[in-house]
Amino acid sequence: MSDAALAETERNYGGQPGSFVVLALGKFGGHELAEGSDLDLMLVYDASEENAGAAGEFYTRLTQRLISALTAPTEEGALYDIDTKLRPSGSKGPVAVRLSSFERYYAEEAWTWEMQALTRLRAIAGDDGLASRVAAVSHAALARARETAKTFADVADMRGRMDRERPSRSVWDLKLAPGGFVDIEFIAQALQLTHAAHGPEVLSANTGDALLRLEAAGTLSADMSARLLQAWCLWSDLQQLFRISIAGEFSPDNAPPPLLARLATMIGAPEAEMEARVREIQTEVRADFVRIVGAPGDGATTGIWAYGNPVGSFNGADPSNPENDATGGAVRSFEAVAQATPQATADTFGTSINGTTSPENNYVVDGLSRSNAGFGVNGAGLSIEFVREVNVLTGGYMPEFGAA
Repeated sequence: MSDAALAETERNYGGQPGSFVVLALGKFGGHELAEGSDLDLMLVYDASEENAGAAGEFYTRLTQRLISALTAPTEEGALYDIDTKLRPSGSKGPVAVRLSSFERYYAEEAWTWEMQALTRLRAIAGDDGLASRVAAVSHAALARARETAKTFADVADMRGRMDRERPSRSVWDLKLAPGGFVDIEFIAQALQLTHAAHGPEVLSANTGDALLRLEAAGTLSADMSARLLQAWCLWSDLQQLFRISIAGEFSPDNAPPPLLARLATMIGAPEAEMEARVREIQTEVRADFVRIVGAPGDGATTGIWAYGNPVGSFNGADPSNPENDATGGAVRSFEAVAQATPQATADTFGTSINGTTSPENNYVVDGLSRSNAGFGVNGAGLSIEFVREVNVLTGGYMPEFGAA
């Protein structure tokens, strides 16, 4: 498909001014797709300095053409749902990412949740040479030494935010339920991020393979590895069965008898005890998550300070930092300016604008986003003497954990 998109783009705009590679992330990157999963994609290109401007325009058009082809409607419906928000800066960044920008972003700007997403990156189309260079850049970013306690706190806090913002609908919500897919994926990703610096062999885009590699490296105990892997395989099998068998959410109360019989066999429990068994496995997985990463929501949380008064909360604010606390002067946090926006209120994480949650906020300074995409707060402390206008937009939140 990428070859056809390239041919069409070259026919309309001339030969390509460099090279490109199409990257898969999320479940697509990890070879973990289920029926109905969306495809997380990113396009990275490289070109000489003299062709930089033309290359950006060309590969943006190529990316748009590729997305159009992959989402084309057919008699059976759209081919695929495509998500490109896992690229650097998410929906606010260019759809085609230059290699130098890709490298700089993951070396200097990416948040922990973005590094988690990077663990599942793999090349699927395009130039082989560029694919190797992207893989090397990604490997270097993942294998960089990082503080274990902070990484675990970030991952635990993100999981806690998901528990609060997107609570599971039932025990059969295999993705979001405590002890479901997300817990297992986060364990694998957190351990990879904190151990790859001295053991890069633990890196793998596939969750199951990553668990095995972590066990082989001595990072994960054999019993935990076996328990997590068995749960991950069971959730994968059940998810696939649900998606090809029923429309919407699964409920044993209205499921056909043949499906219930099949589920009982897969779960290894009588029909009357299936839900209890699933809940038992989820409890075990969540306990492993707490033992390894920490209790969800344990990330350090303090107030947003404006003239010494907390007006909300977000991860990492430090009231001892003059950028955040201006008790003795005219400086206050940038987020506090947004608090003055009409219909703005303080919510769990910061400032809610007109009913949105604070993680959906997008802070723009001189036309450039300065957001911490993980928490919906400004990514750099600013003095209000230098702020003339605040634009607060709404956008997606945690694309890695959207439809999958």
